[in-house]
Amino acid sequence: MTSRWRSIFLFILGGLLFQSAQALDIKTWETSNGVKVLFVESHALPMVDVRLTYKAGSARDGDKPGISRLVNALLVEGTGDISAEQIALTFESVGAQQGHDSLRDMAWTSLRSLSDPAMLDKTSDLFARINALPSFPLDAIERDRKSLLVSLANREKEISNVVEDAFFKQVYQGHAYELGPHGTEQGLKSISRQDLIDFHARYYVAANATLALVGDLTESEARRYAEQLTRYLKKGEPAAVLGPAPKVDKAQTIRIPFKTTQSHIVQGMPVLTRNDADYFALYV
Repeated sequence: MTSRWRSIFLFILGGLLFQSAQALDIKTWETSNGVKVLFVESHALPMVDVRLTYKAGSARDGDKPGISRLVNALLVEGTGDISAEQIALTFESVGAQQGHDSLRDMAWTSLRSLSDPAMLDKTSDLFARINALPSFPLDAIERDRKSLLVSLANREKEISNVVEDAFFKQVYQGHAYELGPHGTEQGLKSISRQDLIDFHARYYVAANATLALVGDLTESEARRYAEQLTRYLKKGEPAAVLGPAPKVDKAQTIRIPFKTTQSHIVQGMPVLTRNDADYFALYV
């Protein structure tokens, strides 16, 4: 799909979602340990999609830039007596797909599984374990650290990444959004195993999580699986509210020399927060 047609598709999709958002029957409740749940019942396919989101993105990295992404990457590297290979094979054996990522605002894990209880019971319990009980094995820490350092070095070779990083650094100077989830070389190298354990214990908790469930379940089934998917999470505390973005008082133009025949231009300024009433309309 070309960028032009992708843009048109996203615009149309956004419009349809905007028109139908009010029509969606979204059930909400909290699990017994305090996870907020959003559920949409749909029997079009015998599948269930799960996403568990935490306020645990790079905005929470503090003096360890990159720690949020390293923690998130290590979730699937073992849970006590369950190895990374066993985790992968278990999901694969029932045709389930598991995903995870860390952004500026959030970190998340996801699961797509057939709704057959024999399969969903198995995958949902393992999903709950990788979220709440990662073992952070030392060999996996060093392997994933090296991978993130290589990725960070490669960013400096891509003009689009260079201009994006420079833009955020200037617009959000001094704010938690200044650095992205890729972190810094110094930050990644300074992270200890205990740092990872502490970050996970602080942010991967029920009070800091939201669970979205969509698919082939009744509400009573969804309530049961919501408990199972989050059963090992400690209650904890929600993450602190981030401070407001810096105000841009005047226009600035920054030119970055780069050995390429291409030119990339990014322009913008802080406008709306995600919870602003006009956010979705502006996004569309």
